[in-house]
This record gives sequence, C-alpha cells and structure tokens, in this order.
Amino acid sequence: MFPILTLGHRDDYFKELNSRPQKGVYFTRFIGYDDERAFAAFLGTLRTKARQNGIFLDRTIPNPTIEETQQFYQAVGTNYRYDLHTIQQNIRLWMGSLKPFQVTAVSEAVHHLLDQLKKQNVNDNILKNAYIKFMCWMHNIFGAVMKSLGNEPPKVLYIGDISKYEVYMLYILACSGCDVAYVNFQSDDSYLKTDRESRFSKAVLGRIRKPIDLAALQKEQELGQKTQNLRQMIDGMQNAVSTNDWLTRPFLEVLLLSNSERHRSVNPEIFNFFAVYLGVDANLDEYRNRLFHLKEDLEHSKKNWLLIDQKLMNPTFEETQPYKDIQYTNTDRQTLLWELVSRIHVCDDRILTLLAQRSFLQIMEQQEEGSLGRLYNHGVRLLCWLGRFQSKLYANYQFEHQPAVVYYGDITAYELMFLEFLSRMGVDIVYINPDKSCKELLMQHAKSIDAKVEELAGSAAVFPYPQRETKVRVATAAYQASRELDEIMYSDTGMYRRRQFTRVRPVTLKTTFDEIKILWKQEAKYRPSFETKDGYVTVPNIFAKITGIEDNKINAYWDNVRRLITDKTVLVTQIPFIKLDIANPMVSNSLRFVKNGEVQFETIKRTKGYPYDYLSDDLQDTILEKMQELIDLKWISDYDRDVNPLIAATILCMDRFILRMLQNFDYVGQLPKLVLVDIYESMLSLEDCIFIAFLNLVGFDIVIFTPTGYRNIEKYISPAAFEQYDIGPYLYNLQIPDLRTSSMLDGGVGSIFNRIFKKGRNS
Repeated sequence: MFPILTLGHRDDYFKELNSRPQKGVYFTRFIGYDDERAFAAFLGTLRTKARQNGIFLDRTIPNPTIEETQQFYQAVGTNYRYDLHTIQQNIRLWMGSLKPFQVTAVSEAVHHLLDQLKKQNVNDNILKNAYIKFMCWMHNIFGAVMKSLGNEPPKVLYIGDISKYEVYMLYILACSGCDVAYVNFQSDDSYLKTDRESRFSKAVLGRIRKPIDLAALQKEQELGQKTQNLRQMIDGMQNAVSTNDWLTRPFLEVLLLSNSERHRSVNPEIFNFFAVYLGVDANLDEYRNRLFHLKEDLEHSKKNWLLIDQKLMNPTFEETQPYKDIQYTNTDRQTLLWELVSRIHVCDDRILTLLAQRSFLQIMEQQEEGSLGRLYNHGVRLLCWLGRFQSKLYANYQFEHQPAVVYYGDITAYELMFLEFLSRMGVDIVYINPDKSCKELLMQHAKSIDAKVEELAGSAAVFPYPQRETKVRVATAAYQASRELDEIMYSDTGMYRRRQFTRVRPVTLKTTFDEIKILWKQEAKYRPSFETKDGYVTVPNIFAKITGIEDNKINAYWDNVRRLITDKTVLVTQIPFIKLDIANPMVSNSLRFVKNGEVQFETIKRTKGYPYDYLSDDLQDTILEKMQELIDLKWISDYDRDVNPLIAATILCMDRFILRMLQNFDYVGQLPKLVLVDIYESMLSLEDCIFIAFLNLVGFDIVIFTPTGYRNIEKYISPAAFEQYDIGPYLYNLQIPDLRTSSMLDGGVGSIFNRIFKKGRNS
C-alpha cells in the first residue's frame, strides 16, 4: 500500500515517483486559494492529466443501481468476509482485467479502510453495504483508474461538496496508488463530517473563497494548447524570408527578377526588398517618366502588384465584423495577440497564412506598451487592410514571383506599419515620395523596417502619380548654365524666384493688436517664423477677431480699418456673404467627394463640371490638400449636420476672382488679405466660416472687425483657429463709412467681392 505524503508545493503532484521524497502519493484538500490565476492554472493542468490518466469528478458519484449490485452478487456470491485474501479473490472475480500487482494494491487499500471502519465499531450490515458500494464504484466508475495503476500515479480530481462514502472512496484510491486532490472553493465542512481529525488527507487553506469558472478555464487551456501548436508552426517559418540582406543593386534593377534570379539558395527562401525612393532629381519630367515606366513594367510583368497613391481608408464596419467577438477587456496582451493571429487566413494557403501570422506577431510585439484597446485597434486595422488587398496580391500565387506594393505620396505611421507587415510576409515594397519632409517619420521607424533608402538631390511637393509619359526636353548648354546660376542665386541665400514655391504651410501669428498694423503690409519673408524647406514655404499669417472700439474713438477706429485695405485686400461689409446654388453640380455631388473624412481627389477631378481643371496641377492639388487639412483640423463644426460635404462644396464653388488671387499669390511676398466688418446682429453662415478658414490655410491675412462684440465666426469656427483681441467698449447702431480707396470705387477688389458665390464661377 502506498504511503500518503505531505504536500510541499502544488507542482509536486506532477513529479514522477522517483523524484519524490519517498515512493508515495498525495491526498490533499484545497479549501479556497490565495492566487486565482496560479490556482486556476494548477487546476487546469491537473484536470487535463486526470482526463488523460485518471478521473475528474465535479458532481456527486451516483449510488450503484439494483442491476449493478445484482451483477456483483452473481460474480462473487453473497457470503462476505473482510480478510485480505477474500477481498483479493472478490476483486479478481469482479475485475478480472486487472493485473496481479493492481489487484494487490487495490485489495490492500480496501482492506485497510474496512479495518479502520471496524475499529470505529461500524456494524456488519453497514460494513457490507459500504463494501458493495466500493466494489460497484471501482468496477463502473473507477475501472479505468484501476487499470492505470502502475509506475506513475493516476490523477484523481474531485471538486465540490463531498459525502461520507465518497471520502472513503478517495482514500481507497490514494492508498491504491493514485494522486488525489479534493477541492472545495468555499468550505471544508462537508469533508470534515467524515474525517474530523484529517487522518486521510491534509488541508491547504486559502484566503479567497469563491468559485473559479472552470468552463472559462478550459477554454483558456484549449487556447493555450492551440497557441502553443501554432507558435511551433510559426517558428518553423523563422528563416523563410530574407529582406534586403541580398540586395546589392538599385531596387529598379532587381524589381522584376524572379526569386531564384535574385539569389541562389539551397533552402526555399523568399528574397524580397523594402526600398524607399525619396526626393526628385534635377529633371522633373525625367523623374515623372521613371515613375510611369515603373508602373508600366509592373503591369507587363508576371508579378501581382498594387499601387497605393491615396490614403488608406480606415476599415469599414463590414471589414471589422470578423473581429467583433474578440474580448480585450478581461484578458492579457499575449492572449489578445494570439486570438488575433488565429483569425489570419490568406487565400486558403497554409504557407502564406503562416508567413502572415509570423509577420503580424513580429509587428505587434514591437508596439509600445499601452491599453489593450489600442493594441486591438492597431491589430484589427492591419488585418482588415490585409483582407482588403490579399486577393489582388496573392491571386494565382507563384513562389518565383513575389507580389509587390508601390506606395506613393505622404504616409502615416499606421500605413508605414502596414507596409512593414507586408514586407515581413515577403512582399516587395517600394515607398516613393518626392517630398523629403517625410524623412522624420521614416527615421522613427528606421530600426524596425531597415529599408534601403535611395535619396535624390531635390525635393518637391507630392503630385498625382503620373498616368502618361511626358515628352522630355533636352537642355542646351546655355540653359544648363542658367539653371546652375539659378541654383546658386536662389538656394539658401534669402533671394527667391517669382512663385518659386508651390506649397504653403501657414502658421498663425500670436501678436498684440498694435503689431497687426505693423505686420499687415510686411512681406511674408520678413515676418517671424518664415521658413523654406523641402519645397514648402512656411508663411506666418494673421487670423484675428477684433472686438470693441478703442477709447470710444469711432473716427480713429474707421481710419485703422482703412489702413488695412491694400490692393490685395478683399473687403466684406455685408453678411452672410456666400449663397451656394443648389443646382451647382459641386453641391449636388458633394456627398461623393468626402468619404470617412478622406477627400476623394480623383473623384472630384473626374466629376462632370469640375470647375478648376483649367488651373495648374499644383494649384488644383493645393486647393484639394487644404480642403483635406481643414477637415483634418476639425476647425469647422455644426451639431445639426455633417460639415465635410459642405466644406467640399464651398471650396469647389469659388469665383474666378478669388482663384486668380490664389494663382498670383507669391508666398514669399505680400500676402492677400481679407477684412470683414460686422456691425450686425445677423450671423455669418456656415459657408462663410468655411471660406474664411480655407483662406487662412492658403496663407491669407484675415481680420474680423466686430465693434459690437457679438459672436460671428465662433458659431462654426473653433477658437483654436484664430486670435481674439478686445480693444475697448462695445458700440452699436453704427454705420459703415466708405472704407475703399478710389481704385476700389472704380471696380477694384472690394467692389467685386460682394458678388462672389452668388451664381458660382461665371458671375
């Protein structure tokens, strides 16, 4: 008979017999626990082992039926004696499949318990009933356990309240050579009714007395096993992709080469690259043609490929549905990641799926610690984008011709992460940006993506990806000399060519009221914070609302307004001043122009009646980019409606007069102006406010004079967009005098503006 050992640590249950202090078994009562996660893990492991070799009991053992007891009588007879020899004979007859050493072990355990009961003066009738119950249970409930007795103890786990004969049965199992664990999350009372002095087992008491959800525990265990198996398969893909290590030539020379042409390897391995093509060279037409030919070459190659030249739209509701059931509140980081990993399936291809799973884990595990909600959102975004493009990239997949992605233009950190995700899967990545201002973002991710960067000398604002070849002009020697002189004169010298810059980044100045009068007529290049870099010019402009009248001096007030009206000033004295015509196609189509907060550049340009196609490409792109910037800044808001379509419609309905001002705008010189005088109680319209905010973003100086102190632009424009100055008492019932110069009276800027937007472009 096996001795019952005192438990040192829960993990002792899983030690082999030869590793224990002596060749014995454990019978321990666990009443409550101190660490829920640790105890749940122990129970999970013990339950798994009990199901593999032993038994798990979480409900009362049913009493033997009449049929079962009759079977026992027929097998062994009805004359019972409780000496060891008789018990052995009965067990051989009743459980004939047991091996001799198992019969001996079980017989000794039953004899030992019955001897204990006799010493407690239990009468023969009770003893007989107990004996029959034990024999029936061993045959019908614990038969597999009996047959498992041997070198390593079978595990018996019982959870819940327990009856007297069940306590006896657990003791028989322990003495026979089983490791027995009795668990009661709340109380030891039911056990102690039978074994008051704890002679059969010892108790381990915990301070926490509440049940553990075993169903959830089982699910967690199954996920853990599934995760472990998946991890082993993913680890097997560790050396499947080699990115850039083999790359010794410019990416354009190797882009169309097959996998085996790129590098010869004994092992199946994907040789791909992540290349960054940054800036432009001296001949912009040649650069555009290079991009066009890159697209043409890919279209005629065997590679699946994808051109991304617009911001990636956030996942749609439908795209996120497969991940909605994933819980990220009551879990841990690793469990969440593996739950997401298990949802990855690429074109029903096992290898591609494993590559994607490996890549996803590498990307997500390098993310900084943060909330699980953010981690979930990052992961779902990546998987939705993969789902969006995988069929195009992997249709009729061939190992020799890995797919390629060409990403052109400005990029966000999330989109860069997506390119890294694809690269680690084995996709060729080419990121192209003529504007070098993206270098800072690339440097932040340099360690992660380890891209091969090819940087050209110049920088230019992002233009639409070339759709046709440009006829290249060959420079004469004189022209080349002129360009070299031009470079010397206008590079970092403080001198600028007329309209040298085509992209503007305005920065609103924080000034005093008196400074506005000083700065107003000052050229942009002489203002504080003026800067030129990477083809952009930072223009310090003024966006101010001035309330009240200084010292109640009305005449001086109007004189100050007059001094701000130059030959580049738009004067507004009537509000509201914009009336959009609903028949205008830009208004009726505006819902198509902005989707999920993203301006649809190509949709707008292809729309019938698009009003700006006669403008230069740079000016068209500037207008649409500023439309996007106004949406992104969220300066414009209205609780009653979605403002984004109206932003698009308003900006696309500007009069030729304003467009000509924008076309003639030289960002380094005098800035165009807007002066608005509001003496009324009526409010500016939402369209008025959109237009004013747009002019600020393209570089206009703007001053709103409001002697009454009433609200006007605040209704729709965020206070973060402008500066406000309160210069004196508020006055009412004023009349606006003639504020225009003689040239304006003859049809200049101020006299024209009141007709803007009334009938669209043709006014």
